[in-house]
Amino acid sequence: MVKKATKKKKAQKKFIESKAPPIVKKEDMVLLPTGCTYFNLALGGGFKNGRIINLVGDNSTGKTLIAIEFIAACRKILGNKLKWFYDDVEARFDYDTKKMYGFEILSEEDKKQSSDMLEDFELTFQEKIEGLKHDEYLIYVLDSLDALSSEAARERYKKRLKAIKDNTKQEGSFKLEKVKDFGEFFRIRKKDIRDKNILFLVISQVRSNIGVTFGAKYYRTGGKALDHFASQIIWLAEAEKIGKTVRGLHKTLGITTKARITKNSVGKPFRDCLIDITFEKPYGIDDVATNIDYLYRLKTDSGKMNAASKRKLEWDGEEFTRDELICHIEEFNLEEELIKRVTKDWDEVEEIISQEHRKGKF
Repeated sequence: MVKKATKKKKAQKKFIESKAPPIVKKEDMVLLPTGCTYFNLALGGGFKNGRIINLVGDNSTGKTLIAIEFIAACRKILGNKLKWFYDDVEARFDYDTKKMYGFEILSEEDKKQSSDMLEDFELTFQEKIEGLKHDEYLIYVLDSLDALSSEAARERYKKRLKAIKDNTKQEGSFKLEKVKDFGEFFRIRKKDIRDKNILFLVISQVRSNIGVTFGAKYYRTGGKALDHFASQIIWLAEAEKIGKTVRGLHKTLGITTKARITKNSVGKPFRDCLIDITFEKPYGIDDVATNIDYLYRLKTDSGKMNAASKRKLEWDGEEFTRDELICHIEEFNLEEELIKRVTKDWDEVEEIISQEHRKGKF
């Protein structure tokens, strides 16, 4: 008989107090957890500390939520040793992280410090690393590189308006200028980032809807510089909307985002994963649902539910529907056991692939 939970679920409190995965140390690397087990595994353990990480995607692919989940996950482990700054260049940060996680990720005071121009960003970055102690960590999120302007660009814009008025031709491109300036920033700052426990997360926008096929025809600002200096590059695409139909009305509750890792100095590149992101409480990455979908192979490669999702799922000799199992895991605090099973399954699959490759079967 299926056990029924008797305690009323307090999802938000439970989400805030849940145990975070430990920091992974692999050889001379420190890997910080993303807040999503499946994503951590695909990355080879998490985001590499002391490096530049590039998160690329269309609008509404969960870039911001993934970034703030990352900060929240690291704060659970590092506590006061973690410093962070969310540089809201786009001025579109609307999340109430006090309700989501119990603390503010971007306060009203921090919003006043958000960069508008490249020059602002460089000064803010310098300010945040000054006084950082040797045992402290800094996460600096730039959201996004594409939204930054510059003093030179403003002057060029004024000249362009005058040129249009005078019907004369203007040469030059701010896009190329920004690539050059940002590449220079990477060259100057890469040692600081490495030596001072700084993880610099750059969020980039793509210029067209990439769907779930990805591909080289899509680009983002700072492309070549980021391709060279970033240790991990992840492209995101909306795979599927998550919704429920109640009384004949369909409501969207979240999205499934497909993440493809195109560069990875930690684990193997070109690993994909599907991440469930919910707009309902608890907001953000739904790690339990994501893990169950992976463990029982309930989604197609494109993120849609497959035939297996309609069957009963076995857990310790009992059978559940998908939604029942999610509730069962959460109500009886079985998240850590679920994570162990997902990790074991991932490692076994990777080992089989490695063995088959050595045998020449791939």
